[in-house]
Amino acid sequence: MDWMDETIINISGRKYKITFVPVCHWGKRGLNDFNTRLWGGYVIETPFNQKLFFSGDTGYCPVFK
Repeated sequence: MDWMDETIINISGRKYKITFVPVCHWGKRGLNDFNTRLWGGYVIETPFNQKLFFSGDTGYCPVFK
């Protein structure tokens, strides 16, 4: 998924929307690849009006609200 891509999954007849969102993280694995990774987390919207945020190994970046 790319940032802000959404998908719907159906679990037991209930729809959950998952959105891949940007998170703040930097990366460098080689000499010329500074910040070339697509770091992201997920927002899961439940059929019960709940929003859950999973940031992975980093923190939320409010710039991308």
